Amino acid sequence: MIKESYIMQFTSNDTYKVNKQILKNQNIKSYHCIWPELNIYKIFVSDVTILKKYKERSFIKKIFLDKEISFRKSSSEKNNKKNNKDKQWFHKNINTEKSWDISSGGVTKNGYDIHVTVLDDGFYNHKDLQDIYTNNNFDNKDKHGTHVAGLIANNGKSNFFGVNKKLKIIPLFPYPDINNIKTISGLLEEFYSSYKMRKDFNESKGEIGKYIVSINSSWGFDYEICDGEYSIFNEAYELMGAEGILNCGATINKFIDVDSVGDIPSTCKSDFLITVTNSDESDNIKSSGYGKKNIDISAPGNRIYSTSKNDEYTYLSGSSMSTPQVTGTIALMYSCLSESIIKESLENPSKVALDIKNILIKFGVDKINSQIYNKILSGGRLNVHKSLLNLNKINYEIEINLNTNINWDLIGIYTEINSEIVNFYNLNDIYSFNETYFKPTTLENFKGYWIKSNDNKKITIKTKKIQSYKKIFLESNKWHLISGLSGKTNIITESNYILYEYTINGYKKANFLFPGKGYWIRLLDNIDSIIELNLY
Repeated sequence: MIKESYIMQFTSNDTYKVNKQILKNQNIKSYHCIWPELNIYKIFVSDVTILKKYKERSFIKKIFLDKEISFRKSSSEKNNKKNNKDKQWFHKNINTEKSWDISSGGVTKNGYDIHVTVLDDGFYNHKDLQDIYTNNNFDNKDKHGTHVAGLIANNGKSNFFGVNKKLKIIPLFPYPDINNIKTISGLLEEFYSSYKMRKDFNESKGEIGKYIVSINSSWGFDYEICDGEYSIFNEAYELMGAEGILNCGATINKFIDVDSVGDIPSTCKSDFLITVTNSDESDNIKSSGYGKKNIDISAPGNRIYSTSKNDEYTYLSGSSMSTPQVTGTIALMYSCLSESIIKESLENPSKVALDIKNILIKFGVDKINSQIYNKILSGGRLNVHKSLLNLNKINYEIEINLNTNINWDLIGIYTEINSEIVNFYNLNDIYSFNETYFKPTTLENFKGYWIKSNDNKKITIKTKKIQSYKKIFLESNKWHLISGLSGKTNIITESNYILYEYTINGYKKANFLFPGKGYWIRLLDNIDSIIELNLY
């Protein structure tokens, strides 16, 4: 007689209490609920022959042996003079440094700490990660998880940075004394933990839980297809995605077509999964999986320098080094979203998550013209800067009410406008300015407008939220009427200008642009200029 653990999933959506009673009725006294919403339990049986009886029960959807998972192994390379010449070459390839002019990451525009979960086989409490980690779960032995974490975010104490300079990382690794991620059940439990924290955050509007936007995984099953018992991962990815979590998975470290030979998680079908392959300095893919159906994007993974044990650094190669760059980019993208879209990510988290993935895969890559990249869904290698610049493609129709009164108000039309559905039923006048005042026939983005109403009611505008860079050409010695755009905004070009806003007490100098307001701006030099506005 032996006692082994199995994973059992019920077919019904019965409550946790009901499922517990069913287990007792089946004489299974040792069990543990892994994921209530998915009706998944870990059970222990002393006689494996009775499993046949369970498989025939109509209320059981799946029952299978709780297997150990394998972590993606990375190859190491000793430090040498050639390596030290350009330790962080991957930042140049994916255009990270230019992205930091927009955001260094870590916090949303409305002040939420952005979190990423890292599932790996060990973490060292490295000095460059001590204000990045969210807990003290360290084994201080293995270097793989430490290396991965340093690529996602790093405090830069040793002049080394990950994709984010600021971020919160939740490290998870195989604990020796409790349920651990060495097994499928342990992995699902950790997935559930992240799912629950993000769900709590969404439902409480940020009062409890954590704002987890992505999970980085360096585990897998080589040559397996994500169906049958493994389809349980699809269900987990879908449920995590419903709460706004994107999973980034490292593909197999072998140059094979995973569409044909299989790989998990690469062949899992969830839209909320992003699979990553490994490219070298010249964007070649030579030692990692590919597949038009199942591999989404490449990122540098050859000879990658990052944090290691004993406060040291090392070079590792593999898809496990590529994946955290994509995971980190997702987190960086969230730090650039406007407050209104962050709010949307709590109310409609799956839509925002899929929009982030869509921008990353379709627009956040450098296309590579080669036969092998034709066998990757995105056709390209990660470009962090492009991923941020293309966030302006996130559009949601919303309704804006602008308060008016019987006096003149200077407002800013800071979103994409469908002027046909602007309600001006109680508006006496509206003027814009270009050389002189005029009555507009349509409303334009980034323009300011003078409005005057019959009463103290509101005007209603149906619009789309946007974020993007915006460059505005200013002629010298002229006043320009601009808007407050999509969030508290500073003019990041160092131009010699003067900026005014209008209040009930008259004009006053302004240092920032705020949404819904209009502003007068004028160059102080006698030279025409283009000012660049940071609209994130």
